[in-house]
Amino acid sequence: MKKTFLISAILLMSAGYASAQLKVANNGRVGINIGSSVPLSRLSLNCTGDTLTEFSINKTGPSSFDDILRYFSYGNTSFVIPRSACINATNNHIACQDVYAIKAKSNMTIMGKCVGLYAMSGPDDAFNLPELPPAVQGIFQTLCQPKSYGVYATAGNLIDGYNYGVFGALKGTRNGAGIYGATTETSTYIPGKYAGYFYGQTRVSDAMLAGTFITTSDERVKTNVNHIKQDALSAVDQLNPVQFQFQQVELDAEIDTLGTKATFFSPDMDFERLHYGFIAQEVRELYPNLVHEDGNGFLSVNYQEIIPLLVMAIKDLKQEVRALRSGEPEKKMVKSNLSEEAILYQNNPNPFDYETEIKYYLPDAATDAALYIYDMNGTQIKKYIVADSGDGSVTIQGSELQAGMYLYSLIADGKVIDTKRMILTK
Repeated sequence: MKKTFLISAILLMSAGYASAQLKVANNGRVGINIGSSVPLSRLSLNCTGDTLTEFSINKTGPSSFDDILRYFSYGNTSFVIPRSACINATNNHIACQDVYAIKAKSNMTIMGKCVGLYAMSGPDDAFNLPELPPAVQGIFQTLCQPKSYGVYATAGNLIDGYNYGVFGALKGTRNGAGIYGATTETSTYIPGKYAGYFYGQTRVSDAMLAGTFITTSDERVKTNVNHIKQDALSAVDQLNPVQFQFQQVELDAEIDTLGTKATFFSPDMDFERLHYGFIAQEVRELYPNLVHEDGNGFLSVNYQEIIPLLVMAIKDLKQEVRALRSGEPEKKMVKSNLSEEAILYQNNPNPFDYETEIKYYLPDAATDAALYIYDMNGTQIKKYIVADSGDGSVTIQGSELQAGMYLYSLIADGKVIDTKRMILTK
């Protein structure tokens, strides 16, 4: 270890820091530009450090500090060995309350961004350090390995229930998120306070647990809104509910140089659990817009948007039940879209002597409707305004009419919905 830090110090000097003072203390620790002080860290730059820290650096030193960081970020890192790190920091001390391998903090705001720790992995812009004010800034270019991580963190076995690979918390009273994930580097405004916020498609390869799932459905974010025109009852009747178990499937992609195949589900998936649902290929034949195909060609079903179709099918079925109860001919029930049609029922009782009730149904789309009473010569006798949509009724008093046979009609938006006969006896 001592030799490693000594070599690092020599490399620093060879990179343009020969003018800095190099000191190797009797305790085997190395200090650069610390005057007569004794270095306490294994490698101390512009400060004495402390005995609990492997590498200490003080930004108040020379103006070339960014160049020093740039050297540690880009230099002396092999791309051949299986594991390599620009800075490898460990802390095994447990005597203090909080232990950090690397602790970064930034209160500066330059160019609209304030970054505590900035990490980047990948060949894009690998040798162009962004103009940002991070407390620690590291960039590692992966040229040979098939994996690239901006931040790779693991935790475990310290204390049951409190092991976090990545921990993020939103502090203060302003909107934001403890953890923000996006498929683009363009940031977005977060209209609330969230533990996690994801800007882009998000996938979970195993079960997702939540108290409530809420879907955006505000009218202001929708366009081309129309009533469902498809015969929902007929289409839903063709859906084939099944019970099944999931099975693990290997993907074509390899996850390492040993040829290990990637898998569709998490290895922790409970493959013994019984599930209920639909086959996506069958659903696509009926509702292609409810089926999504991912980059590997696997299909998924938007189960949530099946709910409006089920509601529509229930409404259609309710219309058929109404027609059956009213004694309508069977042809009345065979409609392309029953939910959009008004219905006039037979009065009850019929014949009547004291009073009779005439029931009807009006869809929400109806704006102007009335019930008319005619004698057998076609002369209008009564008119009852129908103001509300949905199920309704009008009660006819026998005392208002002479004994005889009458016709009554429901007219909505200038269209005669139906005409029926009723008989008054006295």
